Amino acid sequence: MTAVPVLVDTDVLIWYLRGHPKAARRLDALTALTLSTVTYLERLQGLRNAAELVAVK
Repeated sequence: MTAVPVLVDTDVLIWYLRGHPKAARRLDALTALTLSTVTYLERLQGLRNAAELVAVK
């Protein structure tokens, strides 16, 4: 059985990258996730440093 990817919103990704515990638990529990093109571009636009770029990739 294949894991169905969950579409993750920009805000959830930001919460995750900022260390929000609930967002971290939820995303860490996923076996597969996906981003829309818009979410990916929004996240790239808002990067604060190279470490965030690595986390997004």
